[in-house]
Amino acid sequence: MKTKISVLFVVLLCAVNAPAQTSATATVSPDILVLQNIVVLQKNWRVDVRNSALDEDPFSANSEFSDAQRAQKVSDLQNIIRARGGESREPPPPRVSKNKSSSPRRSETYIYRTKIKNAGLKTIRVVDWGYVFIDPDTQQELGLHRYINKVKIRPGQNSDLVGRSASPPTSIVNVKNAGKEPSEQIVIYRVEYDDGSVWQNPTK
Repeated sequence: MKTKISVLFVVLLCAVNAPAQTSATATVSPDILVLQNIVVLQKNWRVDVRNSALDEDPFSANSEFSDAQRAQKVSDLQNIIRARGGESREPPPPRVSKNKSSSPRRSETYIYRTKIKNAGLKTIRVVDWGYVFIDPDTQQELGLHRYINKVKIRPGQNSDLVGRSASPPTSIVNVKNAGKEPSEQIVIYRVEYDDGSVWQNPTK
């Protein structure tokens, strides 16, 4: 009887301690995605606006004036020498000004960023990922910005993935959902490890 009870206790103990199986993809929260041992911790995007007028040298006018003065002095000296030799004077040098754009140019750069954690046992070397914008009602893809980042993320470490583009988040305008913000999602397409192995997203 004691032997049967001992065996039953061992079986129950093993059942309690047995690790539960996990799928390749599991959603921890609406903002945290676990995919092939990669945990997406954060995501955000911003736009950097650059005005070409701000890049112009504020002292360029002074520099041009100094250059013109030097050129005039050289011309005057040469004309004095020419006059002594009985030669005709040369006309004064033309004033050359740097070409300036009639209107300042404005450029926009969109920066897409996500922070991931390597929850696996191997060092990650390459991540093929995308920042996706989705219509919250129809689930239609409104914009995709895909990048490949070379990294070195050891097990347990976090790393930022950054992509830059001249394209805005969405390229499709839905009249019905005008004014609604699209939902945002990070998609991991492919992962390369330092041992040469590769994981490919089977759903993409």
